[in-house]
Amino acid sequence: MLSKSPNPLILFAPLLLTCLVINAYGSSSSLIKSSCATTLYPHLCHSTLSTIPLTTTPTTKDLIQFTISKTKTTIQANLQTINHLATNATKRAKIALHDCLHLGAATLELIDTVAQELKAYPTKKPPRQHADDLITLMSTTITNKETCLDGLSLDEPSKLVRKLVFNGHDHVGKMCSNVLAMIKNMTESDAHTIDDGKIKMVTDEMWPEWLSAGDRKLLQSGTQTPNVTVAADGSGNYNTVAAAVAAAPSKSATRYVIKIKAGVYKENVNIPSGKTNLMFIGDGRSNTIITASESVAGGNTTFNSATVAAVGSGFLARDITFQNTAGPSGDQAVALRVGSDLSAFYQCGILAYQDTLYVHSNRQFFSKCMVAGTVDFIFGNAAVVLQDCDIQPRRPDPNQKNMVTAQGRTDPNQNTGIVIQKCRIAATSDLQPVQASFPTYLGRPWKEYSRTVIMQSAISDVINPAGWYPWNGDFALSTLYYREYQNTGAGADTSKRVTWPGWGVITTTSEAQSFTPGSFIAGGSWLQSTGFPYSLGLRSNYHQNMQFLLLFASLLTSLNLNHATSNSNIITSSCINTLYPDTCHTTLSDATQTIATIKDVIQLTLNKTKDTIQANFRTITDLTTTTNLTTRAKMALYDCLDMEAATLDQLDTVIEHLTEYPTKKPLRQYADDLKTLMSTTITNKETCLDGLAASNRVRKLIFEGEEHGGKMCSNVLAMIKNMTDTDIANSPEFDDRSAAGGRKLKGESKIMWPKWLSVGDRKLLTFWGLLTPTVTVDMNGKGDFTTVMEAVDAAPHKSDKRFVIKINAGTYREQVLVARSKHNIMFVGDGRGKTIITGNKSVAGDEGTTTTTTSATVAALGEKFLARDITFQNTAGASGHQAVALRVGSDLSAFYSCDIEGYQDTLYVHTNRQFYVNCLITGTIDFIFGNAAVVFQFCEIMARKPNTNQDNMVTAQGRTDINQETGIVIQKCKIGATPDLKPVQANVSTYLGRPWKKFSRTVVMHSEIGEVIKEEGWHPWEGDFALDTLFYREYKNTGPGSDTSKRVRWKGWGVIKDDNEANHFTVGSFINGLTWLLSTGFPFLPGL
Repeated sequence: MLSKSPNPLILFAPLLLTCLVINAYGSSSSLIKSSCATTLYPHLCHSTLSTIPLTTTPTTKDLIQFTISKTKTTIQANLQTINHLATNATKRAKIALHDCLHLGAATLELIDTVAQELKAYPTKKPPRQHADDLITLMSTTITNKETCLDGLSLDEPSKLVRKLVFNGHDHVGKMCSNVLAMIKNMTESDAHTIDDGKIKMVTDEMWPEWLSAGDRKLLQSGTQTPNVTVAADGSGNYNTVAAAVAAAPSKSATRYVIKIKAGVYKENVNIPSGKTNLMFIGDGRSNTIITASESVAGGNTTFNSATVAAVGSGFLARDITFQNTAGPSGDQAVALRVGSDLSAFYQCGILAYQDTLYVHSNRQFFSKCMVAGTVDFIFGNAAVVLQDCDIQPRRPDPNQKNMVTAQGRTDPNQNTGIVIQKCRIAATSDLQPVQASFPTYLGRPWKEYSRTVIMQSAISDVINPAGWYPWNGDFALSTLYYREYQNTGAGADTSKRVTWPGWGVITTTSEAQSFTPGSFIAGGSWLQSTGFPYSLGLRSNYHQNMQFLLLFASLLTSLNLNHATSNSNIITSSCINTLYPDTCHTTLSDATQTIATIKDVIQLTLNKTKDTIQANFRTITDLTTTTNLTTRAKMALYDCLDMEAATLDQLDTVIEHLTEYPTKKPLRQYADDLKTLMSTTITNKETCLDGLAASNRVRKLIFEGEEHGGKMCSNVLAMIKNMTDTDIANSPEFDDRSAAGGRKLKGESKIMWPKWLSVGDRKLLTFWGLLTPTVTVDMNGKGDFTTVMEAVDAAPHKSDKRFVIKINAGTYREQVLVARSKHNIMFVGDGRGKTIITGNKSVAGDEGTTTTTTSATVAALGEKFLARDITFQNTAGASGHQAVALRVGSDLSAFYSCDIEGYQDTLYVHTNRQFYVNCLITGTIDFIFGNAAVVFQFCEIMARKPNTNQDNMVTAQGRTDINQETGIVIQKCKIGATPDLKPVQANVSTYLGRPWKKFSRTVVMHSEIGEVIKEEGWHPWEGDFALDTLFYREYKNTGPGSDTSKRVRWKGWGVIKDDNEANHFTVGSFINGLTWLLSTGFPFLPGL
C-alpha cells in the first residue's frame, strides 16, 4: 500500500503558531510595558500581568480587566485572614477587624462594578462620565484599604494585629492603585479622540437627558411625597429612622423618600450599600435631630462611631441635623459618615467635636449646611464640594488646636479632595470669646497627597495667619496640594501663610474652575436630579440660560434701576415704623426680588428672621454638648431650645396667615392673630435669656444672637401692626368685635352664638350636664387611664375637634405637659378641691435641675386648651423660690372655676390670649406673671404669708416691646389675703405688682381691693427701671385698698378717667373674646 503524503499546512502549523505567539508576545509585551509605565508600582504591574493568556493581542482594557481579576483574588484571601484573626482579638481590635471585613466586602463590590463598567466602555455613556465613574470607584477601593489600617492604629493590641494584615492590604492597595493609573491613562487618551463628553441637556432648565419626565416634574414642583414617615410620637409608619431604612427596598432604581418628623431620634443609623436612592427629609435642621454618642474614647473605632452612616449610592438628605454628643473629650466621634456616591445634603446641621463629618469616599455635595467641630472636623477622602455652608470651629479641650480639614488622599491619581467654595468659616459663640487661646487652622495633611482648596469664601479672624498646620514634622509638605483663591475676611490674608512647596494661591480662573462642582465632582451630570440649589462654576448664577440673559441684558439693567428705586422707597416707609430701623434696613439690604407692598417686606423679613432663629438654635445646641456647664445652665439651655422651636413654629404660622391675608378672615381677626403670634416670639426670646440669669457666662455666649433675633421679630410685629391698622382704617368692613355677639353673666334671656359655631357645639355648650367625655382618668383604675399624662398622650395631634378628658376626684401627683401639638384639649374635674393635680418642682429644689419654666405642675401649650373644676397646685412652699403651679402658653385658652395654688410664681401666664373666670389664685411673690394677653374676671386673687422679710407682689407683667398687645387685666375680681396672712398682714407688704420688663402693662378695674394692699399700690423692680415706660392703670375699684390718693407717682402709672379708655381692656377688646370665648361654654362679660 502506498503511504499518504502529509499536508504541508500541518507541517508548518507549529511554526505558524509559534510565530503568532511570538508576535502576540511582542505586541503584548510592548503594551504591558507602556501600560505599567504609567503606574506607581510598575514592578508589581509587570509581575501581575506576566501570567496573562496571550492567545490574541490584548488591549489596554484587557490588561486592566486581568489585573482586576487578580486583585479580586487577593482581596478574598485577605478577608479570610481577617476573619481568622477576629476570633481571638481584643474588643477594640475585633471592632476594627469587623470594619475591615465590611470595607473588604465593599471593595469586592466596587471591583465587580468596575469590571461591569469596563465591559460597557466606551459605548454606553459619554467618555468623560465613564472616566469619572471608573476613577471614583477605584479611588474608593484605595480609601477602603487605608480606612481598615487606620482603624487598627488606635491602641497597642490593635497595632499588633495591624502588622499581621499589613502586607496583604498593602499589596491590594498597590494593585488597586495600578488599576486606577491604567484607567486614568486609558480614559484620558480616549477623551482626546472621542466626543467632548458634555452631558446633553433638554429644555432651557438644563435637565440631563437621562432624567425621566416624572423626575423632572417632581423636581420642578419642589414637592416630594414621602414613601413612609418616621415620627417619634408614633404618628408615622415607624418610630425610628433605622426601622424605616430597613424597610426600604434594596437596589432601588427609583427615589425612596423617608419623611422624618420633628423630634430627637437617639439612634445610630446605617444606610448600607444595598439601600440605593434613599432620601431623608426632616422638618428643619432645628426640629429633626438624629443623635448618638459613640466615640473612640468610648471603645469604638472612628469608622464605626458615626451617628449616621450613608453608603448606598444616590443618598440625599435635607432639613435634618446629624449630631454626635460624645463631646470634646470623646476623641474621634463622627456625626455623619458618607461613602454614598452622588450623594447630596441640603440645609443640614452636622454637629460634633473631633471628626464631625467623615467624607469617606466617592462624590459628595453639601449646600447651605452647617458643620461644627474641633479637631479635623471635616476629614476623609471623598471628592467633595461644600458650597454656601457655615463651617464653624468650636471650643476644644484645653491644649488642643482646631483643624477645619484633614484630607486623606494617598494616591496622586485619585480624583479626591475637599473643596470649600462660597462658604463662611467663623467661630461658634463658645469659641469666639477665647479664640486667641485656641489656634485654629484651615487644615493639616492626614495623608501623603492631601488635597484641599478653599475659594471665594469668607474667612474670619478665627483662622491663624499661618493658615495651615503640619501633621508630623515635614510629612507630606512637598506632596500635598493646598490652594486658596479669592477669599475674603480677616483670616483670608495669605501674606503670612506657610511656605510649604505644596501650598499656593490660585492665580488663574482656569485652575480654579477645575475645583468647581461642574468639574471636580462632575456635578452637571447628577446634581440637577437632587432638586437642591447649586452653582456649577465660579459665578453665582444658578442654572440660568446665559443666552437669554445676554439677549435681554439692557432691558434687565433698566428694570433693575426701577426695581432698586421702588424697593428702596417701600423699605424706607416700612422700616420707619419699627423700633430697630437700622436692623430693618440691614435685613432688607440684599433684597433682589421686586418689593411692591409692605406685605412683601414683611414676608422677606420673616424668612430672614427664620434663618437667624435657626442659627441661634444651632448655637444653643452646640452649647448643650459642652462639658463645663452647670446642671442649671444646661437645663436653661434646653428651655431655650424649646423656646426657639416654638418661635420657628410661630413664624411658619405667621407666614401661612400672611400668604392668605386679607381674604380668609375679618381684618381685625387677622390683626389679632398675627400680632399675638409675633408678640409670643419676642417673649420666647426673653424667656430663654431670663432662664440663664443665674448662668451669666453662658448667657453672654448666646445673648448677641438672641438679641438680634428679638429685634427682627420686633420689626416684623411693628410692620404687621402698621399694615393691619392701615387696612382696617381704610376698610368698609363692619366692626367684627361687636358683630360676633356675646353673652352676659346675668340678664341675658338668649345666648347669642357666633355664626361659625356649629349646631353640635351649641348643643354641647347649652346642655353642659349632658357632656360625654372622650376619655376618663381615675386614679383608682375605674377610667380609661390612671394618670392625666397618659390621657394627654393618647389625645390626637393638631385635632380640630374637642377632646374632653374627664378627671375624676382624687389627688394626682404628676407633672403634666399639654404639648404645642395637642390642640383642643379640655380638662373637666369633679370640682376644685376634689380633683387636684399637684407637684413640688422648684428652682430651689431638685439639685439645680429645674428652671422656672420646667417647674410647672401643669403646662398647657397646645392651642384652645380649656379647664374647669380642677385645682392646680405646687407645694414647694415659700422657700422653694420660683415654683409654678400652672404655666399657660396656649392661645385662646380659658379656665373656669379652677384653683391655682402656689407661692412664688404660682401662675405663669406665659404667652398668647388667655381668660380666667371664677377662679382662685393664691401666692406670694409675682404670683401672676408673664407676657400673655390675659383677662381675669370674677376671680379671687389672694396673697398668702411669705417667708420672713419677703414682700408680696400680685403681678409681674413682662411686656418687652411697646407694640406687643399683651398685658394683665384684672376685672371684677376680689384681691385679698388668705387666712394665714390676714393675722399678720400689717407686717407683710403686699403690692398690686412690679414691672418685670420695660413696657410692663397691668390694669385693675371694677375690682374689690382689700386692705392687704399697701397704699402705694405698686412697687419698683429695681431703682427707676421702667417707671417711665410701664403702663399701670386703675379704674373704678372699691374696697379699703383701692384709694389712689397715696399711690406711686410714676410717669407710667395713672387712673383711667372714662369708659372709652377702660373699654380697651375688656374681654371684647383686649383679647378679642367675642370671636372665641363663646365656644368654651364658660360665662364671661364682654364689656364693662
